[in-house]
Amino acid sequence: MQGYVERNLEEVDREELLEFVHEILEAECGLQVRNQLRRSIQKYISEFEPSGRHFVALYSDETPRAVLAVDRVNSKRAVLKWIFVAESDRKKGLGSSLVDRAIGFAEDAGYDRLVLGTMTQMESAHRLYRKKEFVYKEQVKFWRRPMMIYERSLLKNDGRTRGGGNSSQ
Repeated sequence: MQGYVERNLEEVDREELLEFVHEILEAECGLQVRNQLRRSIQKYISEFEPSGRHFVALYSDETPRAVLAVDRVNSKRAVLKWIFVAESDRKKGLGSSLVDRAIGFAEDAGYDRLVLGTMTQMESAHRLYRKKEFVYKEQVKFWRRPMMIYERSLLKNDGRTRGGGNSSQ
């Protein structure tokens, strides 16, 4: 991804990062969802431990342009928590690349499945997830809003994770 610098959570200014995410939420989410997501992100950042978790931010000209986080649900399942891409940086493959990184991380960590929830109106995101072999599972209410749940198996046909870990871990 030419022109972008990748940083992990230890390498970012957390206040700057929260401001970047806040700007995206302000433009795209209702107040209740925005407040819930903001609290969720602040909690993830303040309690971050690298074991079983993954965070990456992409910067251009020292400014955050995209963010992704993966969190541990249990020993077999991880959740892709957020993909935020600045509006001006969309349609450049950043989201696709970040999803690939999340999948690779989850496989290497030995997870069996990677799940995510997305707002029902985010049709371009739904297309991306289907392209990346996520399968629609169900619609649920989350923070009183309808959310679509997608899941991607990380297992090969022999029951082992694609990254080489054993699914019984």
